Amino acid sequence: MENLRNWGSLRGKKLTVLLDSWCWVEFFNGTKVGEKIAEYIDSDKSLFISVINLAEVYKQALTKRNEKDADEMVHIMMSRCFLLPVEPETALNAAKINWQKKWGLGDSLIYATARAHQLQLVSGDPHFKKEKDVVYLGR
Repeated sequence: MENLRNWGSLRGKKLTVLLDSWCWVEFFNGTKVGEKIAEYIDSDKSLFISVINLAEVYKQALTKRNEKDADEMVHIMMSRCFLLPVEPETALNAAKINWQKKWGLGDSLIYATARAHQLQLVSGDPHFKKEKDVVYLGR
């Protein structure tokens, strides 16, 4: 966890994009949509991930690949992005979102985290398709 980036370097800059786990899976799988995600990753935008994204991508990589690949994937994520914790207020807001929208708790936490930090969420998960401040890259 030593790869947490320096928050002080953001002083005076507008926070921009939180990349959902869906984005990272597409990127690491080398799909066509993953190529669009690479444009974000290669840009000079300030990118963010939640600790939830980290856990989801790591678990998916352990399941579909192996531990070495999973470790490398989260290393890439943490070296490119600012890592956001889940704060108590965000957790409670996520519970409300989960209850209201009937989403999974992980997706509710991601959405609540993006809102709490005034970030644009980038995802292809279908239930995010019509949400405010979401760039939807799915079908």
